[in-house]
Amino acid sequence: MSASHKLQLTFAILKPDLMLRPLAAHTVRTLMIREGLWIVRSALLRWETEDAQKFYAEHEGKFFYDRLVSYMTSGPINPMILAHPNAVETWRKMMGPTKSYVAQATAPDSIRGQFGLSDTRNSTHGADSDASAQREMQILFPDFDPEEWHRNEEEEFRNGTVKYCKLKHQHVLDTNQSHRDAETDSGLHVVFSSRHQLKTLE
Repeated sequence: MSASHKLQLTFAILKPDLMLRPLAAHTVRTLMIREGLWIVRSALLRWETEDAQKFYAEHEGKFFYDRLVSYMTSGPINPMILAHPNAVETWRKMMGPTKSYVAQATAPDSIRGQFGLSDTRNSTHGADSDASAQREMQILFPDFDPEEWHRNEEEEFRNGTVKYCKLKHQHVLDTNQSHRDAETDSGLHVVFSSRHQLKTLE
């Protein structure tokens, strides 16, 4: 993180096993906000096989690679860009150990301790470094320019002139205009593939 930036950006994913439990996904987003994490960008989508293969290319050839790709394409995901003075470490501490059974034993109040189902179905992903966050943001949010965000939007977040929009699952500029979608949670999530629109999930 540049010394001139007071907020660090990181990358997160709410994985299929969590997204298929809407109340659990809502709880995790609430925990993020309570911990002081801002959700700068958020998307709801479903990966094709090649999308997951590209994201996890560094693991190709490892024993868990095919299982991981299959799992990450089994349902909707919610990738996010998060902001916080210490975003990478804060989010990873909230998630807890990668292995769900370890999280349940050693960090039961962590997200994986509460919601993880197995080593693979461990509810969430978080970049392990600033460099990884930059790479992963570019894959999932190719139009997002971190430097532009720091120049044009960071101050709004630090000054508290943003609010959480439940419909978009992210923080938005708080203006005098009507933001009815920020006050009403419809309970519906429209899921998009990188190639075509999929069904609306109840």
